[in-house]
Amino acid sequence: MASSDNSLKHNSSDVGWEFAVLADPTNPDKLKCKFCMKVVSGGIYRMKQHIANIKGNISSCSMCTEEAKAKCKAAIEEAKSKKQNKTRHELEKREEVYITPIDEEDYEDVEVGGSRKRPRVRGPMDRFTSSINHQASLGLKEA
Repeated sequence: MASSDNSLKHNSSDVGWEFAVLADPTNPDKLKCKFCMKVVSGGIYRMKQHIANIKGNISSCSMCTEEAKAKCKAAIEEAKSKKQNKTRHELEKREEVYITPIDEEDYEDVEVGGSRKRPRVRGPMDRFTSSINHQASLGLKEA
């Protein structure tokens, strides 16, 4: 019995694993609540919502203790605030960076035969296309 008990444990330090075990050792997303024995699919996050009685994604556990509710709710709130702080930090870093726009003045003008033209830059798609010969297309219209 001890070997099957070990196979139902998960190698994680998440608070939710105190209140849940793997229902199926081959499927890590199927968990069983230790309080009401309900099998939940969707992972440890949904199990914590079940135990914390957070409505929306899953039904609430009616048999869990107040301590378990508080622990799971605190873990969910901590993860949410951590994510918000990370997003806010990334946004602040992005706002610090200023990218100057490319203006017409930034291009080098090349004089060819008295007219000013930008140099033709060939890209990778130019290998697969050819330029249009306007004289050939004019000849087709006249015929």
